[in-house]
Amino acid sequence: MHDSLQAMDLQRIGHERLAIAAAATSRDDWNAIAASLPHRFPFEWGECWRQSTEYRVCDFAAEVGFYTDVLGCSIMVLSDTYAMFTSPDNAFNVAFVPAVPGEETPPHAIAIEFMVNHIAQTVKNLQDRGVVFEALPSPPTSQPILTTAAFRTPNAIQIRLWSVVQPKVDNNVAIPMEEQ
Repeated sequence: MHDSLQAMDLQRIGHERLAIAAAATSRDDWNAIAASLPHRFPFEWGECWRQSTEYRVCDFAAEVGFYTDVLGCSIMVLSDTYAMFTSPDNAFNVAFVPAVPGEETPPHAIAIEFMVNHIAQTVKNLQDRGVVFEALPSPPTSQPILTTAAFRTPNAIQIRLWSVVQPKVDNNVAIPMEEQ
């Protein structure tokens, strides 16, 4: 770490930012927080891809099969030592490499998260493809909610789906999810 960025300084700054965020109650408050930051984002995007998260897996072939034939991801790079996948619109990248047992990414070290529309239908589509969910989305009762669903890749990396759902009310009885 750079000499000017000592852990204690960063910890103090982090606590200050957390306190400010806890007090934020409006979009204007969040805009003020952003305006108060001493630096702007330093990266100018490259031409091929913007960001990728990479992890290590013991069963490389199973992970490749999952991303290609279950999730239907587009292939960015695929060899016997490296795989990178994206969505059809290149909105994200995820990569993984083979590892020997004991050197793989621990299952709870990372989670891959996607904000989706129509979470109930997305869950059903994935279940129809054989995906087993460890958490299903909660239907809203009286107000819009941010809900999640979760499943794991063959190498136990969690993938979370997020969505905002609106209650659909008929005679004041909540009906299953009507999504934004």
